[in-house]
Amino acid sequence: MVVIGPGGTSRQQLAVVVLIAALVAGPQARAGAPLLDGRASTNGNELATRARHEPPPLVGPIDHVAIVGDSMYFESLGPGGRNTILISLIRNRLRFFTGNPSLRFDNLSRPGLATKYPLEGANGVALYSWVTSIFPPSADNPDVVVLPATSIDLNVVQNVEATALAPVIADEMQRVVDYLTAIGIQPVVVPAFGINDAMFDRLKSFNRPIPVQCNANARTNILNDVLARRDLPMLFTSFQGTDLDNDGDVDEANFVNFHPGHFPDDGVHTNAVGDALIGAQIADRLAEAILAST
Repeated sequence: MVVIGPGGTSRQQLAVVVLIAALVAGPQARAGAPLLDGRASTNGNELATRARHEPPPLVGPIDHVAIVGDSMYFESLGPGGRNTILISLIRNRLRFFTGNPSLRFDNLSRPGLATKYPLEGANGVALYSWVTSIFPPSADNPDVVVLPATSIDLNVVQNVEATALAPVIADEMQRVVDYLTAIGIQPVVVPAFGINDAMFDRLKSFNRPIPVQCNANARTNILNDVLARRDLPMLFTSFQGTDLDNDGDVDEANFVNFHPGHFPDDGVHTNAVGDALIGAQIADRLAEAILAST
């Protein structure tokens, strides 16, 4: 893990350091791994009560992969917005560890993309509508599509308990998975990344005079737990190493030190450190699944 000091480090320099560390580290060996998975929630410190999750089996050859996420995965939000190293890190790491430097990795993410309950306005679109528009049945589609779960739904529908909302979101994710499977695409689902509540609760949403949904990280944990217990093709059940200070919340270090004028430190959109945390885990587990494909 690369830690940014108080003085800060340029995003470009940090990107190089993170990428080199990523390429050296490699996927973790799975042989002899414990049966219990310590990734029960986004804080990474609860001991799971369920058996260790294994990624879904894939059928090869796999030469073309796409990812469909929200603004967390969108590569640039333009002037004054957020630029991310996440996709380039996943792409380079995946090519390196699969031994396929020409593997095609497309980013088809869209800001505001929600699993079921999109934001109002121009960016608001539901995942099923977006997926069916970019992957028609007769097209030359990817072999594998990565579907990161989003926390947008949880924070748009604030007047519904997360325990009631999460199963509805999981049902919708299943509908997307079923569609992709039916047209010959192999889907894999990634859990939602955690939120730093202390930062997120201070955020004023859409210029309204009230903070957005509080306890957002706990709601994300509830969603991820429901996804993990469903029969979905989960690549893994939750992100590791997001709560290194063990305070029960996702560390602020993953969300601070953007360049001036870029996306605010909102506890939602990750910086280069957070990008590396997300990207390495997605790329490593996907590389393992591709290498194990038949």
